Amino acid sequence: MAKAAHLSEHVLVHRFPNLGHRVRKALSKLISKGYVARHPTRNEMTYQLTDIGIEECRKMKESALKLTV
Repeated sequence: MAKAAHLSEHVLVHRFPNLGHRVRKALSKLISKGYVARHPTRNEMTYQLTDIGIEECRKMKESALKLTV
């Protein structure tokens, strides 16, 4: 949940083996909805949660906690 964290696409794809295409598709949807921002770097594109994305993550976490209680 670090606001300044930037991850490259290959890091995200590596976390979900055999789902590379789905990860890329989901990432493009998150970008189009404004939850994730793209940041060009020298070697590759990196991605970061926006303020809207962070707030949505908080809401999802709170609702998940309510379900477990």
